[in-house]
Amino acid sequence: MKRFIKYSFFALAFSLCAALFAGCAGCVWFPFAFTKSCKSCSRYPSSLQSLRRAGWLSFSDGENRLGFRITDGNYFGGYGYITVEGESTKAFFDINGYYGKINVYLVDEITNDNALFIFEAEYVNKNGKQGIKIESTVRSASGDDYTGVFLNMTKVTDKSQIKPYEYFVTFSDTDGNLRVRGGEYSNLFTTRLYGCATVVTEGRDREVEIEIFFRDDFTFAIYDLTSMSSVLVDADNKPVVYGTYERIEEKTYSLYIINDGLFTTDVAREQFSAYPYITLCA
Repeated sequence: MKRFIKYSFFALAFSLCAALFAGCAGCVWFPFAFTKSCKSCSRYPSSLQSLRRAGWLSFSDGENRLGFRITDGNYFGGYGYITVEGESTKAFFDINGYYGKINVYLVDEITNDNALFIFEAEYVNKNGKQGIKIESTVRSASGDDYTGVFLNMTKVTDKSQIKPYEYFVTFSDTDGNLRVRGGEYSNLFTTRLYGCATVVTEGRDREVEIEIFFRDDFTFAIYDLTSMSSVLVDADNKPVVYGTYERIEEKTYSLYIINDGLFTTDVAREQFSAYPYITLCA
């Protein structure tokens, strides 16, 4: 018995020393169990990590000031909106679940690597309340402060408005002449997908590097990157293809070409079985 007490005392003393050297005197083992925890010890991974691989979830506050949706199990986060100086702005919510951070980026046709907001947040699921609570606004590009705001979590049931860039997959047409990909982290903050297209001219096939912008009004524009380094370099660059699109079913979209400067019409009718319609599916 004395030996047990002796070793228990040494274990307690060792735990106290370890906690002090770790800068956390509030965490005490007695023995092998915490009698008191502190945020610095229990913070990582944060409760937001519970959303890893989550899918088809929507988050929004009661006043519709900010919100986003997670589609198809993308644990990076999702596209949504945030109110900046009274104006609703399209945004991407980048979730760093391990550290309990949410970085909010402006979504535009121009790459933007600077976060508009950085939130410290936690996932809450208790007392019938399920969602994300913003604990603090670490960074704000405006005077807006969202500290204390709670984002209610609901299931996404209406998928009719889901855009192609919200899926993190590779799309290709049924004839194998057009391929675009999503899911690259550096491209998350825009509405474009990169890929390539097969163009037949004078009996020859050639590969053209392209990017497609999918806009909220269900129009799309294709730019030819083979003849320019990027569509973002020169605002005067014109799309080579313009048209409309609609969601047919899960990960399947139909593009309708209105103006075509990339595929010659006669050949395109042979390339694409339903030209001017092109079906993209994952």
